[in-house]
Amino acid sequence: MSEIYQSRWKALLLLLPTLAASVAFLYYPAIETFRLSLYKTVAAGARQQYVGLANFEWLLTSGRYQYSFLITLAFAVVVVIGALAIALLLGYLVYQIEFAKSFYLVSAILSYSFSFAIVATIMLFLLHPTVGIFTFALEAATGIEFNWLSNDLQALAVVSGTTILKMIGYNVIFIVGAFSSIPKTIDETAKLDGVGHLKLLSRVYVPLISPTIGFLIIMNTVYAFFLPFPVIDIMTSGGPGNTTTVLIYELYQTAFSSSQMGLAAAQSLILFALVGGLMIVQLLMSDRYAHYGGG
Repeated sequence: MSEIYQSRWKALLLLLPTLAASVAFLYYPAIETFRLSLYKTVAAGARQQYVGLANFEWLLTSGRYQYSFLITLAFAVVVVIGALAIALLLGYLVYQIEFAKSFYLVSAILSYSFSFAIVATIMLFLLHPTVGIFTFALEAATGIEFNWLSNDLQALAVVSGTTILKMIGYNVIFIVGAFSSIPKTIDETAKLDGVGHLKLLSRVYVPLISPTIGFLIIMNTVYAFFLPFPVIDIMTSGGPGNTTTVLIYELYQTAFSSSQMGLAAAQSLILFALVGGLMIVQLLMSDRYAHYGGG
C-alpha cells in the first residue's frame, strides 16, 4: 500500500477521474459562463456580439433586477431564520421526548424526503385560494380573505412558508444529532436548578451546538438562494407583479423565456458572487462565535 503513495504518476492516475470530472463539470462551465457574460446573444446564443461589461452595467442599473435582488435578500432572511427557528424547537422537543421518539423524529423530517416540486404541488392544492382546505380553514378562523395568487405579501409568505417546510427536516436531522452529543448531566443539573425549557434551549443547548448551527446557516443560505426555483415556478410563476421573482427565477426567465444567454450568464456570476460573499462572512462569524470546545 505504501508503494502507491511513493509514485507521483500512480497518485496522478488515481486523481485523474476526479480531475477530469472537475474540469468537465465545474471549471469549464465556469470559464464558459464568464466568457458568455461578455457577449450580447440572440436566438439562445446562436449569434453573439462582444459587449464587454455592458451586461453587468445594465443589470446593476435595472430597476427590475434591483427589485428582484431586494426580494431575494428578504426571502432568504425569512427562510433561513424561519427554518432554523422551527427546526430548533422541533429538534429540542423530539430530543426531550421519551415515548415513541422514532415516530416523532420521522414525522419531523418527513418533508425532507420529498422533492421541492412535490412539496410545492401539495401546498398548492392545500392553500389554493378557491379549493384549498387550509385556505378555507384560515378564512373561517380569521375572517380575512386569502388570495395569495393576487396579493403580493400573501404570495411571498406562501412561497417562503413552503420553502421553510421543505428545509425543516434537513435541519432537524443535524440538530437532533447535535443534541444527542450533549451530556445528560446537563439536563439533570438544569432540572435541579429549576431552569425552564426555553431558557435551557436558548442559553445552554444553542451555544453548545453552535458549530452545527453555523453549518446549517450556511447550507440554508445556499438552499434559499438556489433551490426554491420549483416552488416559485409551480406555485406563482414569479407573480403576482414579480413579487416572488427571486434572482434564480429571474435568471431562468432571462435565459429561457427571453433567450438572452449572455445577460443570464452575467446574472449567474452576480448570484455566485453574492452567495460566495455571504458564505465568507458566515464562515468568519462562525469562527468567531461558534464554540468548538477545548481551551
